[in-house]
Amino acid sequence: MEQEKNFFAAVLHLAKPLTPSDRELSRVERKTAIAALEEAQIEQTCDCGTCLTYNLLYPGDPIDQDLPRTYLSVGTQDGDALVLAHLAGGRLTTLEVAPTGNKPVATLPATDHLTP
Repeated sequence: MEQEKNFFAAVLHLAKPLTPSDRELSRVERKTAIAALEEAQIEQTCDCGTCLTYNLLYPGDPIDQDLPRTYLSVGTQDGDALVLAHLAGGRLTTLEVAPTGNKPVATLPATDHLTP
């Protein structure tokens, strides 16, 4: 799980708002979300064979569904995948690595191949 957490932290560091209605995270918000990964439990949730999707669970009460949500994205340098990050209450709750073409994503891209 350490590899996944390092990947998630790299995504949170680089990702930009997915749509014009999504907002940019401040540096403090990014650091807080990255620090929260220490406590996160990760479960891989999609078995479609096309993408990699992860849900992150945190100790304590479930994340309130009414908290503000933020959607961020980052691509890969080769353009083969798009990484979508969903945050609620300042914590990463879902991360998906989706193919942009017909080739399925079988492994996480290298963090040095991510591009905002």
